[in-house]
Amino acid sequence: MPWGKSEMPWGNSKNLFTFFISSSIASSNVYGDYEALMFIPGLAEVYLEVIAPGRSMTTERAIFLKIGSTPARVASLSAEEQILCDLVGLPGVLQLLWSEIAPGHAVVATEPMLGTIYDQAGRQLALDLILSLADQLLSRLGLIHSRSISHGNVTPHVLAMGGESWQTRQIFITDFQRAKKNR
Repeated sequence: MPWGKSEMPWGNSKNLFTFFISSSIASSNVYGDYEALMFIPGLAEVYLEVIAPGRSMTTERAIFLKIGSTPARVASLSAEEQILCDLVGLPGVLQLLWSEIAPGHAVVATEPMLGTIYDQAGRQLALDLILSLADQLLSRLGLIHSRSISHGNVTPHVLAMGGESWQTRQIFITDFQRAKKNR
């Protein structure tokens, strides 16, 4: 046994049940090495699952979680995870950090995307920045299409600006739920 009787985290055997119940309740927002910080119910209606900002419990890195528990949402997240795996390494595509697809639930952890430039610019963008972003978007879509994948839903809602300071002028394409691999 790794610990002595007096060192058990739950105290004595009478508290064993209480320890396991409280542990499971306290960790209900933990998925793998990632913790959901808060759930965003408004986004769930748009993206068909629960969306939550989170963090890596090891590195404290900010992440984004998508969590689905209905069969349709699990299938959708499973398909999105496969598409992100096919597109790994392409610039301007979300980086898949971790995923868990199991019967009854699916969780996908990606890097976070923040619209910081737009807010920092007083919600107005200069023409040269717009042209730069348009050029990047065309390049990103060309790379995605070169892998025989069509996004299927390119709207302003699936475009994001870089979250790290060195990415602030980069555009990213997100939400690959409706993407299809052309064979």
